[in-house]
Amino acid sequence: MLHNGKVNLSELKSDGNTTINLYQQAVYQLNCLQSNTQIISAAINLKKRKNRQDVLEGMMECLTPLNISLTDIDSLNCIHIAGTKGKGSTCAFLESILRQLGYKTGFYSSPHLIHVRERIQINGQPISEELFAKHFFHVFDTLKDSLQNQEKMPGYFKFLTIMAFYIFYVEKVDVAIVEVGIGGENDCTNIIQNPIVCGITTLDLDHTSILGSTIPEIAWHKAGIAKPNCTLLTVEQPSEAIEVIKQRCKEINSKFLIVPSTINSYKWPNSNIKFGISGCHQHLNVSLALQLARILCLNSTKNGNFLPFFTQNLSKETTKLNNNLDGFEVNENIYSALFNCKWLGRSQILQKENIFYFLDGAHTPLSIKYCAQWFKENSFKSNNKIQRLLIFHCTGYRDSLQLLPVFKNFNFNAALFCPAIIEENNYLINDSINLNHDSSKELRRCYKDKQLWMELFENK
Repeated sequence: MLHNGKVNLSELKSDGNTTINLYQQAVYQLNCLQSNTQIISAAINLKKRKNRQDVLEGMMECLTPLNISLTDIDSLNCIHIAGTKGKGSTCAFLESILRQLGYKTGFYSSPHLIHVRERIQINGQPISEELFAKHFFHVFDTLKDSLQNQEKMPGYFKFLTIMAFYIFYVEKVDVAIVEVGIGGENDCTNIIQNPIVCGITTLDLDHTSILGSTIPEIAWHKAGIAKPNCTLLTVEQPSEAIEVIKQRCKEINSKFLIVPSTINSYKWPNSNIKFGISGCHQHLNVSLALQLARILCLNSTKNGNFLPFFTQNLSKETTKLNNNLDGFEVNENIYSALFNCKWLGRSQILQKENIFYFLDGAHTPLSIKYCAQWFKENSFKSNNKIQRLLIFHCTGYRDSLQLLPVFKNFNFNAALFCPAIIEENNYLINDSINLNHDSSKELRRCYKDKQLWMELFENK
């Protein structure tokens, strides 16, 4: 029976089947908060007109009944991270570093790969089904009673954001690493008023219907996470993006700094440096994560665990002149955190017998180039005769014509184009279900991608 009303939380301590059943009920209720296509279109238009104050008021309408204040959120020592590419990887590297230093970490990210619980992690692990169900029904029932209008219930992402802040607060994490959903300025994560530090990863064209169709427009939204008297760090960006970010930081009274663009700027414990998330494009994310961790350790209320090298301040003259940060010495402890970091589905290699699977979720013009470079570096090492198979799918508004041609000269023996969901049994309790999924539309997309692939080789 599906949840309809209050849940007796004592049931969560019963046998394993009860826990699983309640978790599935929670996933069902959460999936029901997904919006249909018409509502999404209306929401996009509304989001364009909204300002940060609207977002703040909407979030507080939901957090106040849960007895969570802005001061409570500030007490989480939040690190807020925006960007188009590399947000998740940067957050994962950062979380691994801080956990290695002894901090109890909270990490909120999106989307999830398999289970929705992946979005809310404590100490590097998705929260358990039991904990998810327990907190989900408390938040859901509280909001349902408070808002007294089903139409006022927050949507899927907003609900999970509220739930994440609530869980991090009641579970008493030392630091909360919060990844922006879309943009920054009007994202519901932007309720954080006094973050310890903010970061912006690599910018590219994505979510253009909301953020704009140019890099400067997108940079404006991303820089909206900057806060007064707080440092904002960014990786190297196109000059027009840097100017926009710098100007926004000036208007907001936020300190603006650029992290080193190469890992050679840092002193490492050995010469054979490897990171848990592979690919040269991850070096920027590592650099940003290291600099964010240093600032957190210098400014958070938990000072007992930072290492001496994090206290080495940077030359004031250097940062005043060009806003560029210097690297520093990375000891074995921190390197171990970077080496052991895992972020599934990103530059991931799986082996089953003599088959290697190269998995990546690249979906922008820049990220697909990084993906192709990573694949080439790791799959062309053998002189043996091997078969290469491309499995490709592109969702939503993204243009396959900007993505597929990158793989034209990789000598694939075959290519498969398949939808994201191939069976729909029990779909309402599926963690990864998209209620806007249209099987026939996805199949048509697959046929179009197949035709595009064939045309690429006709012109080769």
